Amino acid sequence: MPHLTFHLFGAPLLQCDGAPVHIPRRRAVACAVYLAVTGQEISRDALTALFWPETAPQHARADLRRTLHLLHQALGPARLTADADRVRLQRDADLWLDIDHFRYLLAACQGHGHSPQSVCPDCLPLLAAAVVLYRDDFLAGFALPDSPEFDRWQWFEAENLRRDLVSALAKLVRGHTAQGEFAHAIAYARRWVALDPLDEPAQRWLMQLYAWSGERSAALLQHQSFAQSLAQELGAEPESATRQLEEAIRKGRLPPPPPAAELGVLGRRDQCVTRAATAPLGEDELRVVTVLCAGLYAPDHADDLGTLVAATERLATVTATACAPYGGRVERLPGGDVLAIFGADHSHED
Repeated sequence: MPHLTFHLFGAPLLQCDGAPVHIPRRRAVACAVYLAVTGQEISRDALTALFWPETAPQHARADLRRTLHLLHQALGPARLTADADRVRLQRDADLWLDIDHFRYLLAACQGHGHSPQSVCPDCLPLLAAAVVLYRDDFLAGFALPDSPEFDRWQWFEAENLRRDLVSALAKLVRGHTAQGEFAHAIAYARRWVALDPLDEPAQRWLMQLYAWSGERSAALLQHQSFAQSLAQELGAEPESATRQLEEAIRKGRLPPPPPAAELGVLGRRDQCVTRAATAPLGEDELRVVTVLCAGLYAPDHADDLGTLVAATERLATVTATACAPYGGRVERLPGGDVLAIFGADHSHED
């Protein structure tokens, strides 16, 4: 099957084996995006309500048939499956979405043995790769004015991804600050501020980084610009913490960067993981074990045994591939579910 990619950060761009996919109607593009992102079978009634909310049901169904015909032509009949009641875009290794990869990179940081709020050196390249993918907000500039439910879904997706980006940028700022790499930290702090110029924690980080890197005038100018924007847009003044920071910078009294531990930054992965999964246990030792159960959602109508078996095999393969770099092992359960186990390669029983 041809390799299909969805670039959804910014205006949607679909490619098949590297060549742009032309879909002539905006609503058809929206339908393809919705099916790809949700990754689920969707009823025809749900799709007509989503994309043609004010059209009579009979005409809406006809519009949906024409839209699916366009998608069959653009994406290939093997990619889009549809019957009398339901529609699905096949999700497999030949379908790639930039937002999925963005989320995968962020989730991979959770395999480093620390809390979600912490960051370690192994996180930094993953976070950096994730923020590079985020070239603009989800479907920026794309809308269906007469489909309010689609617009609402798009808005929530965009907000969730944007929050993930802010979190990633904040971790990159803390991580590079802890390593004394102020130029990198400043670059990420600038992008953080650009997302929301009225975000005071982001502004304070940028001011501090300028000062720590010897750019005192830039730090003071940043505060001045922020204070003016705050007054013009909200009729307010900066928080006391921001004003105190500006005063400390102006008087040359800003303390040096805090220790890495205070920034939530840990050491190398082999220092922050409780124990490597392959390390032998002493007879009286205890080990933290993490167990994750993963299963498939099988709708009542999914009675095709061959399809379910193939999907179960795919689940086991994907889970094993994702767990391997972090020392995890996978065990199958009756019914097709799988267990991902970390930290229990050896066990002792009394």
